[in-house]
Amino acid sequence: MLPDDCVDPARSVKLLLEPGDVAVFHGLTPHRSGPNRSTTMRRAFYISYNARSEGGDQHEFHYREFHDFMRKRLAPDAPESMYFR
Repeated sequence: MLPDDCVDPARSVKLLLEPGDVAVFHGLTPHRSGPNRSTTMRRAFYISYNARSEGGDQHEFHYREFHDFMRKRLAPDAPESMYFR
């Protein structure tokens, strides 16, 4: 979470999405959303890429670390079945 004073609101871009729409942006792009007022949870899809010159296929290593990170981050608020079955 970034403190509010780390982001210049004058540079913000509001995305108005309808149910079923998708927003795609870099994971390090500061972003936020309003409350989810639906009866279903939001979903996220993480895409990663690394070149062969950066070590080739890093899928297993990357996602093992990423899953561990996300489980710890979501653990207080979410049942185990919610993430990566």
